[in-house]
Amino acid sequence: MAEIALLGLEFKGYHGLYPEEKIQGNRFVLDLIAQRNPSEGLEKLPGKALLLGKSWPDYARMQELAETVYSQPRDLLEEVVMDILKVFKSEWPEWTFEVALTKTNPPIVVAEGSQTLRIPASRVTLRCSDL
Repeated sequence: MAEIALLGLEFKGYHGLYPEEKIQGNRFVLDLIAQRNPSEGLEKLPGKALLLGKSWPDYARMQELAETVYSQPRDLLEEVVMDILKVFKSEWPEWTFEVALTKTNPPIVVAEGSQTLRIPASRVTLRCSDL
């Protein structure tokens, strides 16, 4: 399996359902993973292997596309993740992508008497091969 990953991209964002999230913002961590099975379009060169097809996703372009989508505030993290997946699939249709977005310190109130003291993060992960 060929894999290209950008992990731990940190952004300030204004995603969320609560009004305070749209005003104060929050810290988010984005993980982007591109994968492709080498048996699908693999050409052997002496001592090397090359995936054939449109192109290899590159770090700078993945980050640029994700940041463009991410910069538009949404109510749901699932919307952000799904829109990033759609943009990636349109750019690199031969690849499978996994996108995870973590909201640090979400404004979730822990019920009184709960064993949980606080919820440090919430995370949405979606994976696609075909959209």
